Amino acid sequence: MDEMISVLEDILRELQDINGKLDEIKGDGLYNSISDVCNKLDSLETAIGEVDSSIMMLD
Repeated sequence: MDEMISVLEDILRELQDINGKLDEIKGDGLYNSISDVCNKLDSLETAIGEVDSSIMMLD
């Protein structure tokens, strides 16, 4: 029985560690989710594309 409690405590510690890491991965939108991060990256990609186009026009 003590061994099972020990294993469950180890699992709990791992889950708490994972939860803490997930708290660090937050988006910039309403829901602070990974999809918010993806939306921000898409916006960044668009902005970089616009800068690249502007530079190409100058050449």
